[in-house]
Amino acid sequence: MNDTEADTQPILPLPRAMRVKASAARRLATGSLWVYANEVLDRLGDFAPGEPVELLGPGEMPLGLGAAEPRSLIAVRLFVRPGEERPPERELLLRRLRAAQARREPFLRESSYRLVFSESDLLPGVIVDRYGELFVVQLLTSGAERLRPLLVDALRELYRPRGILLRNDVEQRLAQGMAGEDELLLDDPTLDPRRYPVTLAGLTIEVDFREAQKTGLFLDQVPSYHFVEGMRFSGMRGGDLFCYSGLFGMLALARGAEHITFVDSSESALDGLERNLASNGFPGGRYRLVRADVLEWLPEAPPASFEVLFVDPPKFIKSRKSYYQGLQGYFNLNRLAAAALADGGLLFTYSCSHHAGEEIFRSKVTDAVRKAGASAYELARFRQNVDHPVHLAMPESFYLKGLLLRIDRGQSGRL
Repeated sequence: MNDTEADTQPILPLPRAMRVKASAARRLATGSLWVYANEVLDRLGDFAPGEPVELLGPGEMPLGLGAAEPRSLIAVRLFVRPGEERPPERELLLRRLRAAQARREPFLRESSYRLVFSESDLLPGVIVDRYGELFVVQLLTSGAERLRPLLVDALRELYRPRGILLRNDVEQRLAQGMAGEDELLLDDPTLDPRRYPVTLAGLTIEVDFREAQKTGLFLDQVPSYHFVEGMRFSGMRGGDLFCYSGLFGMLALARGAEHITFVDSSESALDGLERNLASNGFPGGRYRLVRADVLEWLPEAPPASFEVLFVDPPKFIKSRKSYYQGLQGYFNLNRLAAAALADGGLLFTYSCSHHAGEEIFRSKVTDAVRKAGASAYELARFRQNVDHPVHLAMPESFYLKGLLLRIDRGQSGRL
C-alpha cells in the first residue's frame, strides 16, 4: 500500500454494525462516548478487542463509530460521534491533536502539560503528557492500542520530539490482557529518560520516567503547585505526606519553611527526591525523609507538631464496591492529619477518586477535623488543571479535588 492509499483509508475501515439499546442512544445523544456491556444487543464475545464498530440504535439509527472492548464493563468507546465527519484515521488523529493543543494554548505556563486527556479530548483511552521534548503516552484500551502506530507518527509529525515513551505497565492494560512492557522510541539517542530534567513551578528536578508513577509527575496538581509557589511559609515546620516527587514540600522550603518531613512508602521515590533536594540547594538540616506507610506513621507524630501538611494520597475509591471503605479511609487520614496540626495550622488535602464528589469529600474532611477536636476554616478549593478538562457529559472525567483548611483549636484567634 502506498502513502496515497494509506491517507484515503476510512477512519474505522469496514466496521461491523453493533446494535445497542435505546438507553445507550439517549446517553450518546447527550455527548457521552460510552456504551455499557448490558446495553449491547449483539453477542459481545463475537467482537474482538479494539475492533471497529458502527453503533446502531433503535430503527437502525446511526450513533457513531467506536471500538469494541468486550472484556470491559464499558463495551464500546466512541471515536467519532453521531453526525461527525469521518476522515481517514491519520487525519482524525492529527485533527484531534491540533484541537487539543489549541484548547490548552491560552492557559499554558509550563512546558510540561497533558496534551491528550482521553475522552475529554475525544480520544478514548489515550493519555499523552508532554515534558518539553519528551512525550509520555499511555494507551489504556484495546481501541487506543490499535491506533498506536498512527498516534506515534502524528506526534512525530506535529512536535518532532526527542523521544516518546509508551508506559504500558498499567493496571488497566494488564486487566485486559494487553502487553505490559514499556517501549521507548528515541529520535535523539542522547536523551536519558532515567535522568530527564523537568522544570515545574520554578523548580528543576530530574525524573526517572522508567520508574515513575503514572506518566512521571502529577501534572493535574499544577494549580496547587502554583498556589503554594505564591505563598510564604516563613519559619513553618511541615510535612509532605505521600510525597512522591516532593514538589509540595520543596516549594514550601523554597518559600521559607524552616523544616519539611517527606513521607512515602516508595524507596525509589525518596532516593530521587533526595537527589533533587540537593540539586536545588536545600541543606540537609531543613528536611527529613521517612520511608513509611503514612497511615501507620501519622499516629506516631506528636499532636499539634506541624504548622502545614500536604496530604495527597493515592486513589482510595477504585470502584463503587470500595466506595464506603474509601470514604472511611479519607476520614481516618484527615482525622490524623488534623490532630497533627497546631492551632492555626494549614491543611492541604486532596482526593483523586472520581466516585467521591467534591461535597462528599468536603463533608468527610469536615467530620474528620471535628473528630480530631478542632474546627476549620476553608481558605481555598482546588481542582485538576485545565489541561485535564472535564467533559460535562462524562462526570467521570472530574476526579481531582482539594481543600486548603486552617485548623482552629480556639487558642490563637488568628485569621
